[in-house]
Amino acid sequence: MSELYVRQLGGVVRITRQLILLFIFSLSAVRAGAQVPVDTSAATSIDWAGSYDQAKRLADTTKRQILLDLYTDWCRWCRVMDESTFTDPGVIALQKRLVFVRIDAEADTAMARRYAVWGYPTVVLTNTEGLEVDRVVGYLPPPRFQKTIVDYLEGRGVLWDLERRAREKPSDMALVFAMGESNMRRGEFDKARTQFEQVVARDAKNESGRVDDAAFALAMMQRRQESWYKAIEGFKQVVKKYPKSEWCEDAAIYIPWLYAQAGDTTDALKFYNGFLKDFKNSTEVDWVQERIRELEKPEDQLEK
Repeated sequence: MSELYVRQLGGVVRITRQLILLFIFSLSAVRAGAQVPVDTSAATSIDWAGSYDQAKRLADTTKRQILLDLYTDWCRWCRVMDESTFTDPGVIALQKRLVFVRIDAEADTAMARRYAVWGYPTVVLTNTEGLEVDRVVGYLPPPRFQKTIVDYLEGRGVLWDLERRAREKPSDMALVFAMGESNMRRGEFDKARTQFEQVVARDAKNESGRVDDAAFALAMMQRRQESWYKAIEGFKQVVKKYPKSEWCEDAAIYIPWLYAQAGDTTDALKFYNGFLKDFKNSTEVDWVQERIRELEKPEDQLEK
């Protein structure tokens, strides 16, 4: 299990799964399949274009699409992508179909606004005109990243493909959830919320296997908006209704953290201690114990 360090108000918060994230998660990508075989005999590294304009010219003349890596210097997972994903032979081989370009989102804020970037790293696949095909938000290891980009290049799992399939099968809640994911990646949070709510409301028996994912995503949206108590209630529902969900532990650790953000130390301590009782073997035990010690410090010892 990977860890994600997320910039929050007042410091860095340790969250348990890479795809929660910075609210950066793509649940479908986590469940993706094997690596796609490619010929890696040519290039040994990615030849990054020097600028976005150069990338567009190269894409136009070579009939390739563009892959934009939008990053920041402070983003830990951006560095992990650089050191693992972008050095992988299979990913390097994608240059046969793609022009790669890196954009510092804090230096080029116009580009970050253009693509509604809300988390890092964000990797956007576009056509030669700069129109988005789809994106990856957050870190993906090389096999998953490669497969996701190849799927996008082939039109599999992109938003227009999901919308077409959903029109043919409007009762398929797995497709509705996938559209919610795609809209969330694009920063279309209102659309995503509506689709996640539809999954929760219409799939009471969880036949799609996505109801717990949708419920967790809805709580994360409340957290992102700093609606602490609404987010707490959402995460409590995940723990109560989906105790076997892979998100149960993550929801349980979010609840006391959110109480602390809301200034409710009593309930924060209560639920942190409850987490230690319910998840004795969690990899987050040490972190939770540290949070408890911080909350129990006398007021005159707290950091100003």
